[in-house]
Amino acid sequence: MNNEKMILCSVPYSDLIIPMAAPAVLKGVSEAAGHKITTYDLTVDLRNKYEDHYQFMIDQEYFISNSKKSNSIHKFMVESATWLAASDYKYIGLSVFSIWSQQCIVELCKLIRELNPLKTIVIGGRGCGHTIAQNVIDHNHITSSDLFSEYMLEQKLVDHAICGDGEDALVSFLDTGSSDLTFHESPTKLEYPYPNFDDYDFNAYVGPGGVKQIPVYSSKGCVRDCDFCDVRALFNKFKSKPGSRLADELIYLSNRYNIYSFTLSDSISNGNMVALRETMSRLAEHNKTHKTITWNGNWICRPVGQIPVEFYKELKESGCDTLTVGAEHGSTSVLEAMDKKTSAEALWYELEQFSKNGIQCSLNFIGGHWSETWDDFLIQCKTMVGLQKYVASKTVVEINLGSGFLIQSNTPAFNDRSKNKLEVYSDYNWNFLWKTGANPGLTLKERDYRQMILYTIVQTLNLPADFNLDLLRIKNQLLDNKEVINEFFS
Repeated sequence: MNNEKMILCSVPYSDLIIPMAAPAVLKGVSEAAGHKITTYDLTVDLRNKYEDHYQFMIDQEYFISNSKKSNSIHKFMVESATWLAASDYKYIGLSVFSIWSQQCIVELCKLIRELNPLKTIVIGGRGCGHTIAQNVIDHNHITSSDLFSEYMLEQKLVDHAICGDGEDALVSFLDTGSSDLTFHESPTKLEYPYPNFDDYDFNAYVGPGGVKQIPVYSSKGCVRDCDFCDVRALFNKFKSKPGSRLADELIYLSNRYNIYSFTLSDSISNGNMVALRETMSRLAEHNKTHKTITWNGNWICRPVGQIPVEFYKELKESGCDTLTVGAEHGSTSVLEAMDKKTSAEALWYELEQFSKNGIQCSLNFIGGHWSETWDDFLIQCKTMVGLQKYVASKTVVEINLGSGFLIQSNTPAFNDRSKNKLEVYSDYNWNFLWKTGANPGLTLKERDYRQMILYTIVQTLNLPADFNLDLLRIKNQLLDNKEVINEFFS
C-alpha cells in the first residue's frame, strides 16, 4: 500500500522547456509539514508518444484552442486516467497552472470519475479561480459562465478546489481533509521551505538552448499594471523573497541536483531592486570561489536614468546570462497606451548595456494593440530592422512576435473598454474578436495583415524568430470562428 497521501500532477499544455515549479514548491512545503506527496508531470508522458517535438506541440494545441483531438492525445488521456483511477494514492491532485490547463483537467476528471467514482480529486492553482476558457466551453458544450473551480465542483468532477496560492492551503487540506473556495494569498516574504524536485527527471525537459534548468520563484505579482496583462488582478500585491534567501536557495538546489542553471519563474525578476541587488551580491561572491551559478528571468525596461550603468556589470557577475524582456512595442505612444511606464528609448538603452556586459536577451513584442496607428506600426517595423545590430552581436537571441493583441478578461484593457471605446465579442479568454471606436480602421483583417508583414520582415532579415505556432493559431482562429468573425465585423 502506498504510504503517500497525494500524487500531484502537472498537465498539458506545456512546452517542456523546464519543469513546472509549483508542484515542487508544494512538495517541499508539504513534506516539511510531515506529508509525503509524489509529483508527476503528465506532459512528459504525452511527449514520449512522439518522435517529433514539433508535432507534439501542434497536437497540444487541442488543449488551448478549438482544434481537433488527435489519436495520440485521445490515447494519452485514456491511459493517464486509467492509471490514476487505479492508483492507491488517497488524493489525486491536478495543478491548474493557467487557463491552458483547464481542458485537459476537465477530460481527465470525467474519465477518472467513470473509471473510479470513489477517487478523491483535488484541483488547485491560479487557473482554478479563473473563468472557464472559451475553448473549454466550446469543447464541452458548457452553458455556465462560472469560475472554473465552481463549475468543476457543481458538476461533481472534483471533490475539492484550492484557488490561488496553495502553499498554506494544501498543508491545511492534508491536515484536515477539507478545503474552501477562498482565494488564497501567500505571505509577503515567501519564506517557505525550499522546493523539492526529487521526483523530476530533468533529462525529460528540453532546456533553453539545451541547458537543463531548475525553475525557482523569487516573487509573485508585478509592480506594473499593463493593460494587456491580468497579473495584477490575480495577485493583489507584489511580493518578493529576501534577496539573500533567494541566493541561498539557488546555492542549495545547485548542490542537491548538480544543476547550476536557474530560471526565475516570476512574472518579473526586477520588481524589487533592493532584493535583486542582494541576490546579485551574494551570487557574485559565491561564483568567485565555486562552480558558477547562472540564472535568467523576466525583465521590465525601467525608464532611462533609473538604473546606473555599473549595475549591469554586477548583474553579469551574479551569473545573469539571459533575460526575457517585455519590449512589447517600438512606439513610445503605444507603450504609453499600454501603461508600460517606460519608453522605446529605454529598450535601446538596455540593449546597449546588455551588449557591453555580455548579457543575452529574448524580446517579446505585441503587434496590433488597440492604440496602434499605421505610423506606430511603421515604427514597429523599423524596430525590427534596428535589432539587426544586437542580433549580430548575439545580444538578442530570440524575438517573439506572438499572434497579435488579445484582450483577456480581468485586464485593464477589458475593464476599461468603455474608456478606450473597445467592443469585445462576449468574454472569450484571450479574445481576438475586438474593435475600437478610438481606432476604427484596426479591424481583425488589418491586424493580421500587419502581423504577416512583421513575420515577413524578421524572416527576410533572418532574425531569430520562430512564429510557426503563431501562424497556426491565427489560422485556427480564422477557420474555427468564421461565422462569428463575419457577424462581429458585419
